[in-house]
Amino acid sequence: MGDAESREGVIAMLHPIITQARDAFTSVFEGQADVTVQAPGRVNLIGEHTDYNEGFVFPAAIDRWAVVAARSRVDSRVRIYSAMHEEVAEFRVDDVLEAQGNWADYPKGVVREFQKLGYSLCGFDAAIVGNVPMGAGLSSSAAVEMAVGKGLVVLNRIEINGPDLALLGQRAENHFVGVNCGIMDQFISANGRAGHALFLDCRDLSFELVPLFGDGVQIVICNSGVTRGLTDSAYNDRRSACESGVSLLAGAMGADIRALRDVSMEMLDVYGGALSDTVLKRCRHVITENERTQRAVAL
Repeated sequence: MGDAESREGVIAMLHPIITQARDAFTSVFEGQADVTVQAPGRVNLIGEHTDYNEGFVFPAAIDRWAVVAARSRVDSRVRIYSAMHEEVAEFRVDDVLEAQGNWADYPKGVVREFQKLGYSLCGFDAAIVGNVPMGAGLSSSAAVEMAVGKGLVVLNRIEINGPDLALLGQRAENHFVGVNCGIMDQFISANGRAGHALFLDCRDLSFELVPLFGDGVQIVICNSGVTRGLTDSAYNDRRSACESGVSLLAGAMGADIRALRDVSMEMLDVYGGALSDTVLKRCRHVITENERTQRAVAL
C-alpha cells in the first residue's frame, strides 16, 4: 500500500469520528466549531521502558484517534467537554487551577505549558471525542494532549513543529499531571505517518519514518484484558529503579554515565554487583531492549 492509499484510508476512517466531535460541540456549546484537529494513539512494536532511559523506540501510529473540535472566545473562559467522560471542565485560561487528578488535567497541562513558553492564549470552547481505548496501553492520554495542542496552535496562530509540540505534551504530563513519562507517546502521536513506524532516538530526538505495510503486512492489536495506567505507581517505580541503577553504576565505575543508554551488557556484568536484584533486572532489560530495537529496525 502506497502513501496516497494509506492517507485515503485514514481520511475515510477519520470522517465518522470528526463528525461526532463536531456534532458534540454543537450539542454542548451551540453553533459551529472553528477548527477540528486530531491526533492518533500508538502501538509500540519494540523498545519498552527505553524512552526515559534515552534509548531507542519503534512505535507506530494506529487508526484510533482523539479529535478536538474547538472555537475561540473573546474572553478568557475555557470550557472543555469530554465525550468519553460526559463531563464539562471549566476554568479560565489566565487562571489554570492545580491538577485535580482527573481527565481535565491533560488539556489543562497543555494550556499551562504553552503559557510557560510566553504565549498569550485566547479562551476557547472544545469538545473532545476519542476512540483510542483508555487504559489499554495505546496512549489515549498522549493523543488527547497532542490534539488539544494542535487545536491551540490553530486557534492562536502559533508556529511550532511536531517534535517541539511533543516535548510540550511530555512536560504537561510530567509537571502537571504528575506522570514521569518519556517522550515516545507524544512524539509518535505528533509525528507519525500512515503506513510507517517511527524509529526514534530518545536522546537527541532524531527519527526515521520506516515504511511498514508492504507485502500484506498488518498489525493486529489484541486486548489482554489488563488495564494500564501510567499514573499507577509501578511505572514511576520502574523509572526510579533505572535512575538508581545509573547512579550506582556511575559510582562503581567512576564514570560519568548519563543514562542506561550509556551502559553495555559487558559493563553491567562487571559492575552489576553494586545493584539490588530488582534494580539489576530493570537495568538488564533496558540495555538488552535497546539492542533488540536496533536489530529489529535493521531487519
